[in-house]
Amino acid sequence: MVNLDDIHPQMRAKLAAITLVVSDVDGVLTDGRMYLLSSGEEARAFNVKDGLGTRLLKDAGVSVAWLSAARDTSLVRTRASHLGVDLVDVGDGDKGERFATICEALTTTAARTLYIGDDVNDLAPMTLAGVAVCPADAMTHVKNAAALTLTQKGGEGAFREIAELILAARCA
Repeated sequence: MVNLDDIHPQMRAKLAAITLVVSDVDGVLTDGRMYLLSSGEEARAFNVKDGLGTRLLKDAGVSVAWLSAARDTSLVRTRASHLGVDLVDVGDGDKGERFATICEALTTTAARTLYIGDDVNDLAPMTLAGVAVCPADAMTHVKNAAALTLTQKGGEGAFREIAELILAARCA
């Protein structure tokens, strides 16, 4: 876990001001593996610690949105519904444009939004967000673009880690 004391004061201030967290799904909220069942349905494993991180953010008044380039199945939307995620955008299209639309729909600015992603299709929203972070196992180009690389891997608590950092920064 990244220690808040090890983060530059300017970054701590940015984290404290976050009003929206937008997360990629596969590779951040999951470990990136997709299971194809004999029925033809897909399955993914979500980490319950990340789920609680979502609820903790929401309880603190921080909106949460998911932005995925995956094929739109009910799986992602069902999990998001269980957690009370404010907005889910699943499907094709430039993630940068879709990120801007999410910020507008949830009435906040990109400057007060944190984006967490793990792969090259996450670079566009990362460049637009006020704070860009990535899981420990993100692709090298993404790590280079991120302001903060987390210690946890995607699907293993990376979202929970950034949620706790935001909440700690607000209390500092």
